[in-house]
Amino acid sequence: MPENNLVYTNTFKTVNVDLESDRLQLSDFSFIEKSDSFATFPDASILPYLISQNADLVFIHPRFSEELFSSPTRVRVFYTQEDAETNPFGHHECSYIAFTLAILCDGWFFTGGSEFYNNKRGSPSFALHANYFSGEGPCLIKKADETLFVQAYTKIYEFFSDRKNKKTSDIWLLFIGIKCIAKLPIKQFSILNHSFNHIFNDWHELTLNAAIFYEAIFSVENPRTHTIKKNVLKWNDTFPAFNLDESFIEVVMNHRHYFTHYNASNAKTKVDRWRKEAGDNCEELLRNEIVKTAKIILRAFILEYEKFKEFNASLSD
Repeated sequence: MPENNLVYTNTFKTVNVDLESDRLQLSDFSFIEKSDSFATFPDASILPYLISQNADLVFIHPRFSEELFSSPTRVRVFYTQEDAETNPFGHHECSYIAFTLAILCDGWFFTGGSEFYNNKRGSPSFALHANYFSGEGPCLIKKADETLFVQAYTKIYEFFSDRKNKKTSDIWLLFIGIKCIAKLPIKQFSILNHSFNHIFNDWHELTLNAAIFYEAIFSVENPRTHTIKKNVLKWNDTFPAFNLDESFIEVVMNHRHYFTHYNASNAKTKVDRWRKEAGDNCEELLRNEIVKTAKIILRAFILEYEKFKEFNASLSD
């Protein structure tokens, strides 16, 4: 790389992500790294401003602010000014690393606190951009799994960078699946200066999004529950390493039907029966299973992409 070339670097800190190695190189330009030198705090005077500029994140920021800045683990990408000008979709992004972690790690993690700088300017700019990704337990990347992370990252980068092949459907599928894992704020609904409570809360939104995701994976044009269930069984035959619980997916589809159709008496009966059997923690159980199922589907989508496309092409209603 020429010495006079302007090089941009972007980093995000992570909470609950650990490495057996000190550094995992995902590409020539993308890394997950840990070092005690990364456990630094920004200037305290700018934090109130950052929070005020990111009001949607206030619901989650206070819980993780200290852990975030004291964390020794970060994700990092860099690219040159020439890359940005000649191939604006081709440079690497920290978000691609977050996608990879969300899909391959069983655990939860929080990432945020962006630093952006270049090799010609000493002081970085700082922003609070942050996301929480659901899961259970810690995210430990073992040395034995590093090749798998590189494989997944490479495929995700390919989706976003290879726009000439118009893989927008793959990007859409990736986004709708990640929305089952990422915890996002519910936007306030208001008319002029009058705010209203939502009919649906974040749990309803997650369940509805999961149903849309399952329709995209397991149906063609006629997303009936029995058809989706049949195609889930076909999925299990095609991807034995990524086995899914067809009865759980049926539960999600019945919830969606109940939420969106006021006269869905049959779906309501099934939902009420399931909720009674599941007990008081039924909503938390459903949330956790949606996250697990999304991770399983996305792993097959990313790691066995060609087989996934064959499966998708073979579906019939």
